[in-house]
Parts: sequence; structure tokens; C-alpha cells
Amino acid sequence: MDIKIEKKEGNICVIDVTADAKKANQEYEKACKRIAQRVNIEGFRRGKAPRAILEQRIGAEAIKSDAVGVIAQEACSKAIKDNNLDVITEPVLKTVEFNLDKPSHFVMEIELRPEVTLPKYKGLTVEVEAYKTPEDAMEKQLKTICERFAKNEKTEETIVQKDSIVLIDFEGSINGEPIKGGKGTKYPLNIANSNFIPGFAEALVGKPVGEEFTIDVTFPEKYHDTTIAGKPAQFKITVHEIQKRVVPELTDELVKNINPNFKNIDDLKADIQKYLEITEKRENEQKVSEAIYNKVLEGIKVDIQETVIEREVKSLQAELEQRANAQGTTLKAIYDAEGEDKINAQLREDAITRITNSLVISKIAVEEKIRVQQKDIEEKINILARTYGTSSKEIVEQVQKNPMIINSLSQQALSEKITKFLNDNNKVVFK
Repeated sequence: MDIKIEKKEGNICVIDVTADAKKANQEYEKACKRIAQRVNIEGFRRGKAPRAILEQRIGAEAIKSDAVGVIAQEACSKAIKDNNLDVITEPVLKTVEFNLDKPSHFVMEIELRPEVTLPKYKGLTVEVEAYKTPEDAMEKQLKTICERFAKNEKTEETIVQKDSIVLIDFEGSINGEPIKGGKGTKYPLNIANSNFIPGFAEALVGKPVGEEFTIDVTFPEKYHDTTIAGKPAQFKITVHEIQKRVVPELTDELVKNINPNFKNIDDLKADIQKYLEITEKRENEQKVSEAIYNKVLEGIKVDIQETVIEREVKSLQAELEQRANAQGTTLKAIYDAEGEDKINAQLREDAITRITNSLVISKIAVEEKIRVQQKDIEEKINILARTYGTSSKEIVEQVQKNPMIINSLSQQALSEKITKFLNDNNKVVFK
């Protein structure tokens, strides 16, 4: 076979193949044998039907198509290997001239991975604004812990205030028809921090305990349930009682409830201090990694073809839809609420960022001969097992069912290796 390649704009490679008649006939005969093994033809054992019968029953064009696929794949594999092509898609046949009595001609197109021109990525000096633990961090942590043990207690108040916590019965309707999910009994509602529709909690201020009353509200135009979005509604409400949130004092006894291993407040403070120190260290490590990587990105030159961006956008859309379904909504509802153009613009931006990051990481890995090894994957699997409270064997079984997981774990491991390499080979100056 005579194989020629031509690299065109947009990272497209054209593979031009000429195969002589002998090659075409050989592959045609092999195609006949393959097809004969797959079909049942009356009067012949499987695989024994002669060529003439196959051409009559199956059609010469179907046999030629099978032969063309084999020749094209063989030629493409050879072109990729001989020319060290970094391809990212399957080849697409653009022209097919298959002949048994003279040379055959095929033209294929295949997409190449976008080329990345790396700037200097070693020996850089990068300034980083250091993260410092706030002076009041300990106080805030202690306050947060106490608030975790806070309880709502009934008061003798009879009129709802702006800062009240109330227990209410409510039942909503639109034009006299009950709202699905719009009913509750003795529901706790924090007037000052309500997640109900706008105007609901505010309408309760000044209302008395024990009396039924009705309020009018309007659902937001971008409400997640589009069937009631923007519609006026009425709610019948009864306030059962008014409560206040009581936060306990920090005592040795409370500390023991937090952790039986703590004997007193000092033990709790020591544990918090350790946590704050670890947090500061991790924050600075993250800042360093981001600063160095962003410095490298400043000089990156990469031409990403539109088809690659479109495929990544579709992948991100699928991820967004999966998350939406897990939250009990739909991708359409998200588009309706936030605006399709806005979301698609963000997805495109995210796609370009993800593609660029992947290309840069891969390029540095090639330049520095950094590879992911089996032990790196095993470590990732062990982390997943600990995270989900299961065994590594169980994770491996799940991974084997979905090869994409292995690819994801491999990418994570490679990214971490590149991050460490960049951190080790560049200087950081903290401000």
C-alpha cells in the first residue's frame, strides 16, 4: 500500500491510501470468509457458502464495505505508527474507490491532539500571598461548636417578631387548587433566615399565636417548578408557638459530649489548634500549586479545534444533567431558571479550561518522562475504599465495570505528579 499524509489547519490529518488490485482481492476474499461465518445460507454449512452465492445473497457491495474497513484500518494504523501521530478520534472515510481489477483509492481524515507550545516551566520564581490563620479563628471554632448543640426552646411570646423561630401549620393553594408539596404541620421556620419563597416569612411578622390567617405571596419567575413559577398563591397558616434558639456555654461537660477522649476545654482547644495549623499548611500548599501553574499557563500557546471544544461541552452538559437528575430536577429546568445562553457560555469556558489543563499536563509528562504506575492507581483505589467505607476489592470490581473510572483515576494521579514536579522545580516567595 502507498500511504501519504497531509496535516491541515485545525489539527486535521488527511491520510491518502492507494492499494493495488492484489491487496484488494486478498481482503475481498477474506471478507467473504468472515461474512460466511456470520450468516446462514440455505443449502450450505456455516462458513462454506462460495463467493458467488454470497455475492448473490448478501451483495457485492456489503462484502466490499467489509474489505474496505479492514484496509482502511490497517492503513490508518500504519500511518499513525510510522508518522508518530497523536490522534484523538477514529478515522472518517471521505473518499472510497474500491476495485478488484485495478488500484483502489481511499481518503481518510482523522483529528490530531492540539499541539501545545510550552513556555519555561522550570526555574521560575513565583510570588504567593501567604494564608495566615485569622486571629479570631479559635474563638469562631469554639462558637461554632457550641452552636451545634443549640436547641430551640418554647417562649411565652404571643406575637411573631422579625427574629422569631416559629412552629407553623401551612397549606398553599393557587386559584383554590392545592399546591403539590405545599403543606406542612408544625414546621419550624426561622423568620430571619427563611428559605421559603420571598415574602412568606415576612408576612408572619406581627401575627398572633393560635389564630389561623391567610397570606398572599407570588412564586418567583425563575422558580424550579415551572408549572407554578410567577403565579400568585394563598397560604392558610396557624402559628403554634414561638421559640428562641439557646446556645449552651462551653463547659468541660459539653466538651466530653463532643469527644469522649477529651477531658476538658483545653483538650478541645489543642485539637482545634492542630486543625487550624493543618488548614493553614494546606491552604498555602494549594496557593503555591495554583500560583505556579497559573504562571506556567501565562505563556501557553495552544490551538484547540472547535470540534474538540464541542465534544467537551457535550460531556460537561451530560455531567450537569446527571447532577440535576440526582437533585430531583432536569437540565431543562436549570436552563429555564438561569438562562441557556449564560450556562452554555460558562460550559464552553469550562471546556476550554479543562482541555487546556489536560494538554499541558500531558505535554509536561511527555517532556519529563513522568508516568502513572500501577501503584499510583492502587493508592487511588485505596483512598476511594476509605472514603466510601468499603474494601479495595469492591472498588476494583466497580472499576472493572466502568473503564472510564480507571481513566479518571489515572488522570488524577498524573495531575498530582505534575503538580509535585512543578512545585519541586520552581521557587516560591511568600508575601
